[in-house]
Amino acid sequence: MTIIIEDYQLSDETHNLYDVNFCNDRIHTLVTHTPSYVDIWISETESIHHRRLHRLIVGLDVEWRPNFNRYVENPVATLQLCVGRRCLIFQLIHCSEIPQSLVDFLGNSNYTFVGVGIESDVEKLMGDYGLGVLFTVDVRGLAANDYDMIELRNAGLKDLARQVLGKEIEKPRRVTMSRWDNQWLTSEQVGYACVDAFVSFEIGRVLNAAGGHSCRKILMKFWGYLGLLGIDKNGCGGTEGDGTIASVIQGRRIGFRVLGVIGLLLVEECDDGDGGKWYRSISGSGSKNWGRVAWGDIGSGDGLVAGLLWQGRQWFNGTDSLAVGHNGSRALALVLG
Repeated sequence: MTIIIEDYQLSDETHNLYDVNFCNDRIHTLVTHTPSYVDIWISETESIHHRRLHRLIVGLDVEWRPNFNRYVENPVATLQLCVGRRCLIFQLIHCSEIPQSLVDFLGNSNYTFVGVGIESDVEKLMGDYGLGVLFTVDVRGLAANDYDMIELRNAGLKDLARQVLGKEIEKPRRVTMSRWDNQWLTSEQVGYACVDAFVSFEIGRVLNAAGGHSCRKILMKFWGYLGLLGIDKNGCGGTEGDGTIASVIQGRRIGFRVLGVIGLLLVEECDDGDGGKWYRSISGSGSKNWGRVAWGDIGSGDGLVAGLLWQGRQWFNGTDSLAVGHNGSRALALVLG
């Protein structure tokens, strides 16, 4: 499908505007490296979609200069965000600072960020710029479940656009492998970057990517229960080292996914009669029936639960999928899939 791009050719070096025409959609696109224009885009987007802010879907994609040297890993050059027919292409590699509005936007617990292979994109954002994205959904999994086609779990955006939207998109190598770190992007680059984010948004919208509200509720319960236990959520660690629960989740260290929350588990320390300790479940919420929790060090929090026994078998190993808050004798675990 041909993409028609209208360049506003603004004289201001801080930003430029484009209208990207794809199929029957005209996507108003801002390209900028200036934090204040990111502030404006986010503010306007949230104002336009104020009735959807409790379940906002955002298409997300990133681009960087191709790595032709295996010893050099080039950083993310552009971050693309799309909501409806509004797209932002933020040239991270040329920005003076990361605006707080963007940090808050990406970390909003009511927003669902969608894309193909989005986990690797947000991991690179975190590694390159310390930018965390709280809730993400890979649209490949949604499409595979919705169409009962397991092969879609490995599909690219081009195949998903054809299957879900009935639209064809082009991915010319001269654009995909181009210099995304250039200060001035070509119209062809802008069109490609915009359409990728827009199509991701559209697929997420059609497949109702924001439907996993129970996951958010569980996360909010986790923070609320920590307060009842007298545990500061800012001192809550995860099983892959020290850090706050926010940094553990936003830093992707335990692979949080919007469809991957199993539930909450409240456990307490017990003596086994032989000088040892084990932990029993007091209560739990989520999609599993909780069993006995064993082999943890409640004093450290780090690696509190080494295994969870359910129906006589170990179905969960907490070495990399757990966030824990504890007050010495009781602990609350957020169990993630």
